[in-house]
Amino acid sequence: MKLLRREQKKNIYEDVAYENTVEIQNVTKRYNMEGGNTCLALDRVSLTVPRGEFLAIVGTSGSGKSTLLHILGGVEEPTSGSVKVCGRELYEMDDNALSAFRCKEIGMVFQFFNLIPVLNVEENIAFPVIASGGKPDFGKTYRLLKRLGMEKYRYNLPGRLSGGQQQRIAVGRALMNEPALILADEPTGNLDTKNGTEVMDLFQTLCRENGATLIVVTHDERIAARADRIVRIEDGRVTSDEKRAQAV
Repeated sequence: MKLLRREQKKNIYEDVAYENTVEIQNVTKRYNMEGGNTCLALDRVSLTVPRGEFLAIVGTSGSGKSTLLHILGGVEEPTSGSVKVCGRELYEMDDNALSAFRCKEIGMVFQFFNLIPVLNVEENIAFPVIASGGKPDFGKTYRLLKRLGMEKYRYNLPGRLSGGQQQRIAVGRALMNEPALILADEPTGNLDTKNGTEVMDLFQTLCRENGATLIVVTHDERIAARADRIVRIEDGRVTSDEKRAQAV
């Protein structure tokens, strides 16, 4: 059955009209453990995220937040359920189509930056274009570096940058292809309060300018308080969904 499902996946993706950036229905994720046991990470989660919304996902460690983010990012297939991003069923695409879709439509920012140490700042920012087989527009990367306040470091390797500077580059890399959806997993978790605030200010500004939908997983209440909406997950289930009257 698994082989048949793979053969039926689409080898291309096409632009389609859509109202919501994210639509997931009854998403469940089980992990196989030693001894034949299973771990239920997500339990029939349904969620809709409109275009341009800033959504914060909160919850205790092990609640399923990061698993949900990885499923939305196309890097971890759910056990069951429907996952639509930009109107497309993510896991109906084959690996090549999904990879192309991710490069174009999804940007990801991680707690630990994940910059490539042998590439300089400019090359790291341009990496989504390079990875998809395109030719980088270094004029565009320079303009983005100026917005990030990092243009004078364009030829530096990541190891010569501070944590706050590295996270700025990670944000720029996620925005390089002007994706519709930005996913961030504890993006300020390794930063002090000042650097964390500066990175989030810049992050939100650039996302708004690009019209991107922003979904952030965070333990930081100050970050969550900036969001348009806060969803809480516990034990793999959505336990609350709060639309904020005034986001910071």
